[in-house]
Amino acid sequence: PEPRGRVIEDADRFASRVAAARAEAVVTARPIGVWVSASGYGFQRRDGGQWVGLEDKPFVTANWKGGTRALVGKDGRQQIGFDGTGLPTDPMTVTLAREGERVSVTVDMAGKVLVGG
Repeated sequence: PEPRGRVIEDADRFASRVAAARAEAVVTARPIGVWVSASGYGFQRRDGGQWVGLEDKPFVTANWKGGTRALVGKDGRQQIGFDGTGLPTDPMTVTLAREGERVSVTVDMAGKVLVGG
């Protein structure tokens, strides 16, 4: 199988789950956060002034497929939050790499989630 195919599958799955988190923030009118590390990603909800991890489907912590990693820089972690209207705290781009191939997932300031490049 072609390596980019596997990376794009991870990117598409991640993008879908980020979009679902944004939708959940709007429906519940409660902030939702997404964190990304080199090995995987997870979700959290703002509750009582602090972030609490979510583990209810579809917001369970997930590892990237074997061989895929997120390029998250020196801090080792990226994070984004969506407020109750679905707007993100900041734009975010996560680049996934596998066997020399790369695909980026971007969240723009309007909260739109895009896969490409």
